[in-house]
Amino acid sequence: VTISADDALIVISEDDDTITVTSVDTWRPDGTLMHAAPASIAPDHLLVIGWNANAPHMLVHLDAAAAPGSTVDVVVDPAIEHVDIADLGVVPFTNIAVNVVEADTTRVAPLAQILAARDYERLVLLGYRDHLSSAEADARTLLTLVHARRMLVGDHRNRSISIVAELLDAGTAAPRVSLATAAAAFTTHEAC
Repeated sequence: VTISADDALIVISEDDDTITVTSVDTWRPDGTLMHAAPASIAPDHLLVIGWNANAPHMLVHLDAAAAPGSTVDVVVDPAIEHVDIADLGVVPFTNIAVNVVEADTTRVAPLAQILAARDYERLVLLGYRDHLSSAEADARTLLTLVHARRMLVGDHRNRSISIVAELLDAGTAAPRVSLATAAAAFTTHEAC
């Protein structure tokens, strides 16, 4: 097949992780094809706070996409969930090392200790959808998010971290309730 500079390639796949690009060919100004090696990707360090039945699937997808040597620290509240990575049936991972820590991240001190322990590029907040109502899970997620945003300022080692938070209730009124619940919980946990 001959591909010219004006051609476009469209790839159709079941999922984005089933497409593998092993090299990139670029056009030179004179019209000849030049082979280039794929860019190397640095290991990523991800912090996941919270857990639900979707988390093992997320770890499998992360492992497929991550650079070798990447790490995932999973923090779960022991009062809500116990996670043993070996029991999930998804190990061994190829590219990521997973570490599980137990802590209540709705409290300031444990969250501060976790965020100060190492450098992370990303923070993913998952709702405890398997054990709490959507409103309760969202309130915990939002409370953790509020605490984290208040800590990750100034010269904090993780101040440039990107944060993704899973909110479970897609209703229009429920997020306001969750925000109010999180704000109320925040004021009660402030002294903790």
